[in-house]
Amino acid sequence: MPEIKQVLDRLVNGTHSPRRRKPVNRDMLDFAKNVLLEKWFPEIEFCPDVFQRDELDKFAMWVAAFAFNRTDPNLCDRPKQCIMLCGPCGRGKTMLAKLLHQKFMLPFFTADELDNFANNMEDAMYYDKVRILSNSADIVIDDLGAEPLRTKYGNSPEFPQLLQRIYESWKNGTRLIIATSNLALSQRGLEDFAQRYGVRVADRIAEMYMPVYLGGNKNYRTVPKDAF
Repeated sequence: MPEIKQVLDRLVNGTHSPRRRKPVNRDMLDFAKNVLLEKWFPEIEFCPDVFQRDELDKFAMWVAAFAFNRTDPNLCDRPKQCIMLCGPCGRGKTMLAKLLHQKFMLPFFTADELDNFANNMEDAMYYDKVRILSNSADIVIDDLGAEPLRTKYGNSPEFPQLLQRIYESWKNGTRLIIATSNLALSQRGLEDFAQRYGVRVADRIAEMYMPVYLGGNKNYRTVPKDAF
């Protein structure tokens, strides 16, 4: 399937978009997923205790569809859901999110930064950041749920309202989010989200994101470097 490999090579190497207009099928996406695993995530293959292969496959398949669509919307539909990399500390969530931030030149925000923007929208020092957030179709949000609580009863209303607006832009088909969180999209995790942002926003988070669990047995920061 050399034509598809050429598409992925162009994506990886940052060259011009292909002229191909025939839609991508499942076999092509699977081929693209394997190319991405080989080219973008080679070190992950050597650390199975940290990175679970079935979850990594799901992640790479999502990225393949995302990449094809950004190259040419005629090649592939946009993924229907956003993606959330979940799991304990040291499982590579931020590393993978930053990789997509770099490859696709996506704006990268931590949840703490977004919380600050939400509570200081009128502050001139945040103007450029808020403008980037407002005008960017696709963004990365790192460490959702790690921002400090502003009251003992949960988060201030401004940040949940910002998450609600982000949800609405996804629902309208204008935005995809790559998020990371130590909280899981499980019943317990959603309860934690609800405590922070309210039941309404937690329910929308559950609808909006496809979870990818990076929950291996080891913290990659503590794995000996020669293991990679």
